[in-house]
Amino acid sequence: MGLIAVVTVTYAAPRLALLVQSQVDMKSIRGLVVVMSFVSAVMVGAMASAAPPRIGDQAPLPLGAVAQGTIAWASANGEWLVLKGGTHLIVPESVNIPRAKLTAPHSVKAYYDRTDRGNVVRLIEVQALHPGSGGGIEGKATQR
Repeated sequence: MGLIAVVTVTYAAPRLALLVQSQVDMKSIRGLVVVMSFVSAVMVGAMASAAPPRIGDQAPLPLGAVAQGTIAWASANGEWLVLKGGTHLIVPESVNIPRAKLTAPHSVKAYYDRTDRGNVVRLIEVQALHPGSGGGIEGKATQR
């Protein structure tokens, strides 16, 4: 009878070792799954907060005051403009726009800052002389 007990213990030991090993493996796998789930959730949260806002959610850029109208007078170099409504605009050299377009009777839309010097343009759009001729906006320039 002692021999049977030894044989049973001999065969039971590997089974017990396999059972303990499989339980350890399952705990390790469960722990790994929990850690990976947490890391994934953190990464998704970080990516969502870094994503750019949707188009409808974007606030307009603060471009300053806006003037829109037809050019009544322009200096020869296109730096000084007077619109038909009487608005005076200064277009500095840093605004990249073909100066030949800054002449009467072009229609413009300008964003400007009020300074001691006057209404200094930050961005100006020259609109097509003949709407519907395939144009729309002919030129658009921003300050460098």
